[in-house]
Amino acid sequence: LGPCVESEPATDASQTTSSLGLSSMPNPFDASTVLEVRTTGSIHTDLDIYTTEGLRVAQIYQGALQAGTHHFAFDASQLASGIYIVKLS
Repeated sequence: LGPCVESEPATDASQTTSSLGLSSMPNPFDASTVLEVRTTGSIHTDLDIYTTEGLRVAQIYQGALQAGTHHFAFDASQLASGIYIVKLS
């Protein structure tokens, strides 16, 4: 599992439901990128990387996240060049 390289707590705790956001910088990328996950509440989440054929090639994170912004490093240097899908669930 990839390490969470940085977490920032949420600033608005008044929300009663959780929502998720995901971004990647840079995108597209060469050998590595940082995935940013934003959540408004505490949740259990899976962050995985898939090929376009549906084969999971990396599990970046699995577990609980507190409300806030979390950054995960993804090293794809061992993967072939191509298009990959990030799934956050």
